[in-house]
Amino acid sequence: MREGEFYNDERVRVSALRNTHLRDGFSYSFLLEAEGKRLVYSGDLRSISELYPLLDDETDLAIVECAHFEPEELFTALKGKAIRRLIVNHIHDRLYGREEEIERLGNEVLNCEVRVGLDNMEVRI
Repeated sequence: MREGEFYNDERVRVSALRNTHLRDGFSYSFLLEAEGKRLVYSGDLRSISELYPLLDDETDLAIVECAHFEPEELFTALKGKAIRRLIVNHIHDRLYGREEEIERLGNEVLNCEVRVGLDNMEVRI
């Protein structure tokens, strides 16, 4: 795996951005672009700001981990980014049972649809 665009078949383009989550290993976030739509998928992050280069343009769907941050911290850091929908995934065990609260807070802070990702969840972009 390398940083930057690594796949492009003229219908779908995929780019990777290396995260600093691991000192000696590799973690990446990805940007998928197809049919005029943009999806950002985060790997494990050390800092939420690592995602900013992928969120420079309007993003139809962002799927962002929340195991290493409090939801409030995540939403505050993403405020002002042009994200239409956000799925919060990889939540810390202590957040289980608080999914509705997390979604409500995210909707208020970000003014976009926020959902907590669930196993087998399907999303149409």
